[in-house]
Amino acid sequence: MVSERDLEDAANEVKEFAKMGLLRKSVPAQASVLSKCPLLRELPQTQKAETERPTPKFEYLVQAIVDAVDEIELRGHRTDAAVLRALLGLVDPVRRANWALRQQEAARIQSVGRDHFRRNLQAPLLKAVAELLLFKSSEQDTGRDKIQERSLSAVATQDGLVPWMAKYIIDSMPREALLLEMSTATIGPIIEALSATNVSVKLLVANPYTVKSSWLQQRSRTTLLDRFGGAFVGYSNLEVRMYGVPPGLRGRLIGDWLSLGWYTHRDDTRLEAEDPNAALIWGHDNAMIHGHVESDSGAVLADWFRREFERLWRHRLTRLSPDVERTLGGHHNDAQTNDR
Repeated sequence: MVSERDLEDAANEVKEFAKMGLLRKSVPAQASVLSKCPLLRELPQTQKAETERPTPKFEYLVQAIVDAVDEIELRGHRTDAAVLRALLGLVDPVRRANWALRQQEAARIQSVGRDHFRRNLQAPLLKAVAELLLFKSSEQDTGRDKIQERSLSAVATQDGLVPWMAKYIIDSMPREALLLEMSTATIGPIIEALSATNVSVKLLVANPYTVKSSWLQQRSRTTLLDRFGGAFVGYSNLEVRMYGVPPGLRGRLIGDWLSLGWYTHRDDTRLEAEDPNAALIWGHDNAMIHGHVESDSGAVLADWFRREFERLWRHRLTRLSPDVERTLGGHHNDAQTNDR
């Protein structure tokens, strides 16, 4: 249950973000605004970044705020959503405007003066965003009952799947695993469990240099370098390849269990449409299908996943294992692609 005090505090923290605007800032500026927002900083939506680095936390929280505004529109409050997008600097002509000009544009949409908007209408709108953020964080339906069913089931996100799969790996020590990921940034517990039990793993990750968004590119590269300096050290049963086509499917076939999901391409409306950095790719908050491979439907999907995984594993734009670390080190122009 969200207390009224927490709701008021979260609304004030959303206001801190709104005043600054959601455009990307310097790392010190990101760290500064996060330090002023202890409630939002600790939201599960933010913690999914699985790092203490300011930029991923900042970007994950921005996406959560944008998602909340989208949800307000989906619930039928189109004018409120339009006002919030102006206030947050998500639309022309106020993407790069200061706080006062964004307030003025928000007031114009509601046909009131800026002072009236600031004193009477702004707080309830920010409170609505905060309420959605806190509601999402307090949801307890992680789909744990569905996860344990042998038949295929759909879960809203991977939140419950990741710890469940990590425990399954430790308890059952499966013989092999196939992982198709973008960077492994949000599945740390699974990677650690596979490494600890020395499961034979084939891992496909996206080549960071094929991702348009500069922050996602850096996020992927840093995550993988951290893996090679941590969980992957001495992991003799691990083979990693790096695919060069756009991320689409994500999946994990670990022992007798299969999880399938998607990467979706989103528009970063903080930026101009022509800016390559406006092309975002997200997966951790998308729905997933999960089930046992011995169920009828599970067997069909497992066979299909194995086939598609092997196709991508042998793709001519997929880099072989010896080239992966060299590519991450920045020598991506002369790394060899798969010639099989």
